[in-house]
Amino acid sequence: MQNLYNLLYREEEREMIPQCIDQGVGIIPYSPLARGFLAGSRARSGERRSTRSEADPLREAMYGTPEDFDVIEQVTGVASGRTAPVARIALAWLLHKPGLTAPLIGATTPGHIDEARQSLPRSPASPSETSIADEAKLSTASARVVRGSGRR
Repeated sequence: MQNLYNLLYREEEREMIPQCIDQGVGIIPYSPLARGFLAGSRARSGERRSTRSEADPLREAMYGTPEDFDVIEQVTGVASGRTAPVARIALAWLLHKPGLTAPLIGATTPGHIDEARQSLPRSPASPSETSIADEAKLSTASARVVRGSGRR
């Protein structure tokens, strides 16, 4: 199944991903970096840090809640502890999720490929690292589900 799935959008964890795992269906998520949001392309203050972040109205509609920035701050802490870019930690988190076949990373440069390759599991993240984003995201996931669409 090709689905939207990343640290900021996790609705599929409720039913679809468990169903895919149960039925032996592979999961190939797109937008694992939340349209660049998990790569640090935008600051809480609104500052845009990339050309794409200045010209992507869809991302503006999907990401940018205070809770999204809370998750990014948590992941930034993990990244600092590992001396790694936030994007690498976000991809590594995704690669440790059950049922995942491969993420569609949307690389536009050879450097993006190299960076994504460094996210491949070598040593599992500690339980505190893998749960830190899960805990930070609980309230946001619940709020989005209550609003009905699962997306903003």
